[in-house]
Amino acid sequence: MASPRVSIVILNWKGWKDTVECLESLYQIDYDNYEVIVLDNGSPDDSVERIREYCAGRMCVKSRFFRYNPDNKPIQIIDVCWEELKTETVAGEETRSLNLASNRKLRLILSDRNLGFAGGCNICMRYALEYLNSVYVLLLNNDTVVSKDFLTQLVRVSQSGERIGIVGPKIYFYERDGRNDVINYAGGTYDMKRGRLELVGYNEVDKGQYNEQKEGYDLVSGCCMLIKADIIRKMGFLDPVYFMYGEDLDYCKRVSMAHYRLIYVPSSVIWHKSSRSYTPSISAFYFGRNGFIFVKKYAKRRQFSYFVAYQLIYWGWISATSFLVPHRNLKGFAYYVRGTLNGIIMVLSLS
Repeated sequence: MASPRVSIVILNWKGWKDTVECLESLYQIDYDNYEVIVLDNGSPDDSVERIREYCAGRMCVKSRFFRYNPDNKPIQIIDVCWEELKTETVAGEETRSLNLASNRKLRLILSDRNLGFAGGCNICMRYALEYLNSVYVLLLNNDTVVSKDFLTQLVRVSQSGERIGIVGPKIYFYERDGRNDVINYAGGTYDMKRGRLELVGYNEVDKGQYNEQKEGYDLVSGCCMLIKADIIRKMGFLDPVYFMYGEDLDYCKRVSMAHYRLIYVPSSVIWHKSSRSYTPSISAFYFGRNGFIFVKKYAKRRQFSYFVAYQLIYWGWISATSFLVPHRNLKGFAYYVRGTLNGIIMVLSLS
């Protein structure tokens, strides 16, 4: 029986070095039925040219996690303009390209502006469902490297239950104090009253303490999340209001509220470089803003009131100071405050 088709969605924004390392690791996995979609989010640098150079076999990718494989080069690029996704020309091209081996093709979608993580992923998710007949969609950060069987393990678990909606792997830091076995994510819980996301196992050396498959967490990290296509058809796409940060938590909340299961799969492993695509100032703005949007959307009134007080009186200032004290980033501090104020204004307008 053929493996179910998985469309792997990767966004690039000024991060071609990370993207090609991620792609090379993907093209060496043991899963045999996947489609790689890269959307360039309006990069102002030469990212697109560099990705094309890699696909042509003119760039040898070096990594501590794998040995470069020249045998599947060149990789055929299928160029798709996202404004034209519903045309017959695109559909015809897709029909022909489906016969290529999974590790010999890449779909490249170019946006003329930065759509954010949610907006960019939504374009690719819609494309995967409408043109590629995908059974699953995998959202994967471009600053990751994957193990050979990561996708096989995710699909195996996802297929094991009808009510399983989203599954995700154990995530290590790409490098932490010279090690590659330090945990970045082994599950995530969210405190609605305090607006704080706790990543299970964060910064711990892996000694097998999180090797048990588990469900009931609030978050499958958007760094790598496998979603059943039927779930996307029922639940819709990521909420673009977040732009970056929080859209994965929001989607997991919607899926779990519909009584689908979220599962952490420790037998699937990837490595993550963490937030390589965004500047600290921009990150600080959305970090300050998006918690207000999420909590207003899902919390009870008393929880929301507690959250606002907690953020403004206590935690918000600790978070803001973290942008200023260690790095003397006054600009990041200012962006965090602006984001917080913007979040308050947005939720007040929704009241």
